[in-house]
Amino acid sequence: MPVLGFTHVTQPVSTLWHGATPNGHGLMTTVGFGAIVAAVTTALFALNGYGTAVYYSEETKQASKTIGRAILWSLAITVAAELIPLVAVILGTPSIAKLTSSSDPLNYFLTARGGTTIDHVVSVGIAIAIINAVLAIILQEGRLLFSAARDGSWPDWLNKPLASVHSSLRTPVIATVVTGVLAALALWLMPFNIMLIVTGASILITYALVALAAFVGRLNRSTARAPYKMPAWPWMPIVMLLATIIVSYETWISDWVPVVVALAIFVAGVPYYYLYLYPRRGDRWTLPDAPDEELA
Repeated sequence: MPVLGFTHVTQPVSTLWHGATPNGHGLMTTVGFGAIVAAVTTALFALNGYGTAVYYSEETKQASKTIGRAILWSLAITVAAELIPLVAVILGTPSIAKLTSSSDPLNYFLTARGGTTIDHVVSVGIAIAIINAVLAIILQEGRLLFSAARDGSWPDWLNKPLASVHSSLRTPVIATVVTGVLAALALWLMPFNIMLIVTGASILITYALVALAAFVGRLNRSTARAPYKMPAWPWMPIVMLLATIIVSYETWISDWVPVVVALAIFVAGVPYYYLYLYPRRGDRWTLPDAPDEELA
């Protein structure tokens, strides 16, 4: 796509920072700041996932020294791999109106600039990439469910099987299979559009919680001995909190339902924590420190 786009530049560079969309009458209309900001919750899907290396830290050699760099490199590569083709498509499209009104903008661009063969080849590559991404997410969430069970987050009859590791594969097979089954049931029982919007809002809330956790960790000194220090402290979490507040506000104005549903999912865990986990805090959710690799 970058080659097709940058070798067929027909749109002015100013198109990149002047948001426009078809108005239904064959003309383009300017997109307001609020609409652009509200779309961030869905757009987060494009970048979210660069931090998943942390889920495999227990299976990574010298994780304490390498995971931080791996996450930041993943973020940089992700931004470049998505931003460069996107810029190429916008500048190289024959028509901004047709691109933005198309149900499949990339299909329109590839067919217009490269023909149907290139469109089919790229579409197959995209399908393979999506399958690979889903597999990675299932493995990631399986390890999250495994670690939650190992830390005693659930009743013991659930913790025991979910926290088990296969004798020969040395991986949390049961937790991974359960994750896949739950994901399939969610896709079957819930409309896809609702899942997309609610999950996007949930990611936004997660980013806000990570920023707050950075402040809490510094204030109570629970991260004082952490091997990795956040660069540009404290501006990074401050910027993140301000961004999430602005995006949440604009999203609420556009459609308050996804925000409420996402908040309800997080809030639902509060009574569970205080009614079940907190009274058992001596032996559950103790979150022990990672073992020292040099001594292991």
